[in-house]
Amino acid sequence: VPSNEGETEGPESPWRHCP
Repeated sequence: VPSNEGETEGPESPWRHCP
């Protein structure tokens, strides 16, 4: 999981599929 550099910090994140 890359650093949240202006990424969407939500359940719809392409790199955050963990609850």
